[in-house]
Amino acid sequence: MKTGVFMQIIQEEWQYLWQRNRSVFILLLLLPVIYSILFGLVYQQNVIRQLPTAVYDQDQSSASRKYTRLFEDSEKFDVTAYVDSQEEMERLLREEAVLAAIAIPPDFSRHIKQGLGSETVLIVNSANNTLSNSAITFAWEINRSFAAATGQQLFEGLNRMPGEAMNLAYPVHVSVRLLHNPLSGFSPFMLTGLSVQGVQIALLLAAGPMLVREVEERRFVATVSSILIMLGKMIPYWIASLVSCFTALLVQICYFAMPMRGSWLEIFVLANAYIFAVLCVLQLFSALSPNRLTAVQIPMIYIMPGTLYSGLSWPVFAMNRAAELYAAVMPIRYTADNVRDIMLAGYAPTLLTDCRAMLCGGLIALLGAWFVFDRKRRRAS
Repeated sequence: MKTGVFMQIIQEEWQYLWQRNRSVFILLLLLPVIYSILFGLVYQQNVIRQLPTAVYDQDQSSASRKYTRLFEDSEKFDVTAYVDSQEEMERLLREEAVLAAIAIPPDFSRHIKQGLGSETVLIVNSANNTLSNSAITFAWEINRSFAAATGQQLFEGLNRMPGEAMNLAYPVHVSVRLLHNPLSGFSPFMLTGLSVQGVQIALLLAAGPMLVREVEERRFVATVSSILIMLGKMIPYWIASLVSCFTALLVQICYFAMPMRGSWLEIFVLANAYIFAVLCVLQLFSALSPNRLTAVQIPMIYIMPGTLYSGLSWPVFAMNRAAELYAAVMPIRYTADNVRDIMLAGYAPTLLTDCRAMLCGGLIALLGAWFVFDRKRRRAS
């Protein structure tokens, strides 16, 4: 008897989605995929290139021109202006005609030849930290190459062999090994987490009003268990979200060259724990809401900061205590990093712990939703 009622609840919710709310159902299926495509196109270049740059060469020597040529030849910088004064350089930066500028001092070549060393100045518009961090990294690489080559030439001029001259000019070599994302690309860094946020938003729009709608319409008699109704209503959204989630990941792999080094089974386990937790939280909001509109609006305040508090771009361990506590009650906090780790590194060390946290949090939210929903049904009957 209970199995038959349970299947009827699932069937009715499915019919409601497909027949009466088809646009929302399509959104539920496609929103994470749309997120993947839209953000994938933004991050497709993967690293910042062609940063508009001005050069203020006060030395006008062969050494300064050689130094400038390194920036001209770099794909990371696009030297678009050569200026003759500090004022002109600052004006271009202020007007954002360029986003970076290189200032070479007037005694650049002379100081190098005298072994005194010289200092160039990199000026970057740091309103966007991504631009400034990239510019500093790229400029440091160019400066290191120039310094090593120049130092080698100086020591060769003192009758040193090329290899010995290089070691004298550049005595300490730093060997850098970047794990999992060697190009420091933005697609591997952000794309998976943004699609996870897309799943959450799609569920909010589609499943947010599911319990308040039942209170308003009273489709099932009071003898039908409230928990049975709640679980039955979750199933169609759960299945559609799983399909959408895996479709989004396949789009990222096939069209945006995201690696998949881990296990699809781990992704499946993580996705189910995440969807369960999100649906339970939404049911709690839905049970507490007085009407369908509020059931969508109030959870929006909770869900929309998800990307910020997920640990995706700013790690949780670097958050202050208040932010860390807020992140702890968001399912995306336990999901975004793990999806990225599975796909890029091939494993997620905290996978089981985080899945348990989502299941426990989901069950607590489900019990709270059941308590409120059941009382509302009893009052309405």
